[in-house]
Parts: sequence; C-alpha cells; structure tokens
Amino acid sequence: MRSPVMQIAVGICLSMGVTAGIEGRSWSAFFGPASIGLFLAVLALSIGAMGSKHSGLRVTGLFVSLACLVVFAGAILNVGERLYLVNGKTYPHFLARNIGAASHATLDRLQLADCKGTGMEIYGKADHEWVIRCGFSWFGGHTYLSSTDPFGGMLGSQR
Repeated sequence: MRSPVMQIAVGICLSMGVTAGIEGRSWSAFFGPASIGLFLAVLALSIGAMGSKHSGLRVTGLFVSLACLVVFAGAILNVGERLYLVNGKTYPHFLARNIGAASHATLDRLQLADCKGTGMEIYGKADHEWVIRCGFSWFGGHTYLSSTDPFGGMLGSQR
C-alpha cells in the first residue's frame, strides 16, 4: 500500500469501525466499517502485487483484484435492487418466489420458518402485488410475491 490516499482510506474505515463498535457496544457495529477497510486494504495489496517482478505474485494479485471487482459489482447490484424494491412500481418476478394469496397466517409462518428473527418488510406494488422481504437485502434474505394484501386491509391502503 504505497498510495497515501489508500492508506488514509483504510485508516478512516478502520477507525470508523472502532468508533461504531465502542459507541454501539457491539461487534456487529464494528464489522460494517471495518470490513470496508479490510476490503480496501486487500484491494490495495492486490494492485501492488500486480506490479511485482514475480509472475506468481502478479497472477495472484490479478485474481484477487478480479475477485474484489466481482464483490464490488455485487454490492452495486444489491443497492440497485434495494432501491428498486423500495421505490419501484413493480418488482421483477424472477427475483422473488411467488406464494400466491398470502394471509396473515402466511406471514406468521414465514416469520417463524424463513425470517428466523430478522425483520419483515412488506411493500405494495402496482397491479395488486405485494412484495414480502425477510431481512434487509436480497442476498441475505428471502423475497416473496403475494397476489393479495397479507394484512387483508387491516392497515388501510398503504401504497
């Protein structure tokens, strides 16, 4: 890591992780910013390895850099999916499992079986479709499509 900008970026991310962990009094608050700092450190080391005199180190640096690129692209796609879930009028059917007409009992079953303690979010979409998400992101959670309002209109029109 010869670049001072990369060194500063890694240091800032790690210090934000330490600060968040201390203030939040939890390891989970620490690991978010710290994992970004670790990602940047690995990326900087792999870019440096690509300029090495040793061919094995250059190849390893190339593969690690490509892996970092794939992780970064996945993160961008995950953010795009989340924005589309929250703000879109519809939701792509291939990203969710269709469960038909979900009821309040279906929500209870999903909460116990698939959500397992994570939060559940429900979004009303056009054409009377409802997207049910266990967890926050598509990668770590489960997404379902319902053809009816799972609350049966108990909350009023929430579109």
